[in-house]
Amino acid sequence: MSADTELIFTQPSLFENWFNYLPGLAYRCKNDSEWTMMFVSEGSAELTGYFPKEFTNQEVFYDSLILPEYRDYVWAEIQSHLDKREPFTLEYKILTRSGDIRWVWEKGSGIFNDDHELLFLEGFITDITRQKQSDSEIARSENLLKQLLNSITESSLLIELDGTIVIANEITAQRMNKTLTELNGKNAFELLDKEVADNRKTMLNQVKRTKLPVVFEDQRFGRVISNSIYPVFDETGEVFRFAIFGYDITEKEVSKEKLNIPVPSLAWFLILLQMLFFLFNLIPILSLSRI
Repeated sequence: MSADTELIFTQPSLFENWFNYLPGLAYRCKNDSEWTMMFVSEGSAELTGYFPKEFTNQEVFYDSLILPEYRDYVWAEIQSHLDKREPFTLEYKILTRSGDIRWVWEKGSGIFNDDHELLFLEGFITDITRQKQSDSEIARSENLLKQLLNSITESSLLIELDGTIVIANEITAQRMNKTLTELNGKNAFELLDKEVADNRKTMLNQVKRTKLPVVFEDQRFGRVISNSIYPVFDETGEVFRFAIFGYDITEKEVSKEKLNIPVPSLAWFLILLQMLFFLFNLIPILSLSRI
C-alpha cells in the first residue's frame, strides 16, 4: 500500500467530520461480504442502536443488520454499480439493536485510486420508515377509493384543474365508450362535445372561485345527466382538483311517471358521495405529508 493510500485510510477527513453533524449514518467501508466499517458517523446510534466504535472495532458488522431477504440484492446492486464506476442508490430493511425493523435509503459510491483500483466505499444511510408507511397508507386509501368508485352505479371521477383525469370508475368509462386505461391521464374536455365542454369549464371555474360544490344538468352521449362537482383542497386550503359525480336521470325526464327514484338507491348513492369526497381530500393530504 502506498504512503498516499495509507494516509487516505488512516487520517480523518472532511467527509468524516461533516457527516457527524447529519442525521443518519455516513460510512466508509471495505467492499467485502460483511461491509467491514472503517468509519461510521455518530448518527449510527440513532439509526441502528449501535455506536460507531462497535462497527469499527468489528464487534458488529453492518451486513448482519440487513434482513436476510435483502442481503443478496444489496450485494448485487453495489457490485453492478462498482463495475460501471457509478454511484448506487438502494432501499432495503434493517434490524436494529432493539429489534425494530426499519426501511433505509442508501446512497454511495466506490472510491478509486489513480490506477483505477477500488479503495473503499463511501456513502450515507438514512431512515425512510415513515415515508414507506405513508406510501402504504396512500396505497390502501387509493385501493379503497377504487373499490368505492366501482361500487357506484353512476359515473364518478377525479380531475386536475386543467381537466386531466386522475381516476374514474367503470361506469364513467362505459358512458364514454372507453376503457379505464384510455381515460386515466386523458383530458376530460377533449372527450366531450365543445358545447358541453365549455359549459363544464364554466362550472369548474365557479367551483374553484367559490370553493363550493355545484349541481347542474346537461346532456351528453344521448343521456341526461345530473352532475355534482365538489372542490378538492390541498393542505393550504386551495382548490387543486375536482371530484365529479353524474347521476343518469334520462328516464326521469322521458317519463314523468318514473319521477320517483327508489329512496334506498339514492340514499346509498349520497352516502357514497360523502365517503368519496372525504377520500378525495384525504389522499392529497397524505401525499403532501411526505414532501
